[in-house]
Amino acid sequence: MIYGSGPAPKEAFDLWAFWFLAQGFGVLTYDKRGSGRSTGDWRISGLEALAADAKAVLHAARSYLPTAPIIGWGASQAGWILPQLSAAGLLDVVIMHAGSAMRPREQILAQVDAELRAYGFPEDEIARASAYYALDIDVSCGERPWEDIDAAYKAAADAGAEWLLAPPAAKDAPERTMIRLMADFDPQPYWAASNARVLALFGGRDWIVPAEPNLAALKNMVRPELEFQTQILPQANHLMFTSETGLRDEYPTRSQLDPSYFAAIEKWLRRR
Repeated sequence: MIYGSGPAPKEAFDLWAFWFLAQGFGVLTYDKRGSGRSTGDWRISGLEALAADAKAVLHAARSYLPTAPIIGWGASQAGWILPQLSAAGLLDVVIMHAGSAMRPREQILAQVDAELRAYGFPEDEIARASAYYALDIDVSCGERPWEDIDAAYKAAADAGAEWLLAPPAAKDAPERTMIRLMADFDPQPYWAASNARVLALFGGRDWIVPAEPNLAALKNMVRPELEFQTQILPQANHLMFTSETGLRDEYPTRSQLDPSYFAAIEKWLRRR
């Protein structure tokens, strides 16, 4: 099981792990770098380093189960890790749970656009917010000075911009290193080298990894001769919980997985 962004001890996805166990699958989980008992720091690590961690885990598993097929399930940020693993020949099947398929820089801006549209912001404010967060990425990547984003934040705050979530991260904040290492990662060469069968599930009310642009990107990368199935669950948010709005303030009130989520995975796996 491959985790999304942020800290992730191995217990973080027990709900999903227990479901696979109940279906008779063996499940391998691990503490993400810098989480639980794992050392390191995910905040200053690129996607290749996170994939290397997963590869090490899979190589260890292969020593116990040398011939068993391996299914890689992963959520969100794992959409950039899974193709690296399958391109290396370590996965037979990929199941993407709201997995990012766009380049990270594009994904961040797609999230800004989708969330603000869901909140009902007008087009001119969405354009201002997108320009601000594009600038913030440029600062993290060393393409613009930090003073530019500081000035942009102060101007937006003075104008009463409701889309500002927090002051910009400091020049030397760990998350700026993470963005610099990840922003221009290209998953296409890895998908081109992958032979794994793919099931990709997206939430119709997921404004974090918006379904339409990520699904379009994924369809353009997976080789046409491979078995590839996609599904958008109309009522599901980023966690695949049933949702009315998919907005941030609704997440603490959601506790029920969309009933079609596990049903879709089970149906797909039973055909194999």
